[in-house]
Amino acid sequence: MSARVAIISGSSRGIGAGLAHMLLANGFKCFGLSRTPNEDLISHDNYTQVMCDVQIPAQIESAVKQIASSVSTFDCLVLNAGIGEWFGATSTPLADWQAMVNTNMSANAILVTEVFKNLSPSENARLFAISSDAADNAYPNRAAYCASKAGFSMYVKCLREELRSAFIGVTELRLSRVNTTFRNKNLGSRPGSLEVADVSMVVEKLLSLPSYIEVRTLEISSIHSTYGQ
Repeated sequence: MSARVAIISGSSRGIGAGLAHMLLANGFKCFGLSRTPNEDLISHDNYTQVMCDVQIPAQIESAVKQIASSVSTFDCLVLNAGIGEWFGATSTPLADWQAMVNTNMSANAILVTEVFKNLSPSENARLFAISSDAADNAYPNRAAYCASKAGFSMYVKCLREELRSAFIGVTELRLSRVNTTFRNKNLGSRPGSLEVADVSMVVEKLLSLPSYIEVRTLEISSIHSTYGQ
């Protein structure tokens, strides 16, 4: 029996890298899309690094075609790529606004379109959208980030409705603070936060559920964190 196939965007570090390691440990053949390689991952026989800047649609198209040259179906698609810069609602530079909308929302939609155009979902395929509590909560000096995450969340809801007839489970994970280097932070600089391993554990549990069970939206936070609402 051939290995299950997973495609992960933003796989070079943080949550994406953690999910890639978890999926590899569970026997998946993983294709990771990112601008930079992860040395630990590329040493794994079942991991393929696909160089891609998701802000450039042509690179997403090329990356998916590269994957399709090796496999014809996929079992798990993880939409994880994301960026964040903090600006006020009246002072966000246009370039930063566009970068956040392009990366956090548009790039994920383009990736889904290209994957479904070039590959067939397996019988029990799952899609995981790594989102944020910013999709539902308003934070000062986060307008562009919150708007891009809210737009991404609505896109995922629409996608879920369209994929239901194909019995493809779609889960949005709204994460609160996680101990990563997101926004160039140092590891450990987010007191009381979730760990990457916690997020991976949750996704692993979701993958173990019977395929007819669809956890649609899951809010995840550490009870030790004061961040979020």
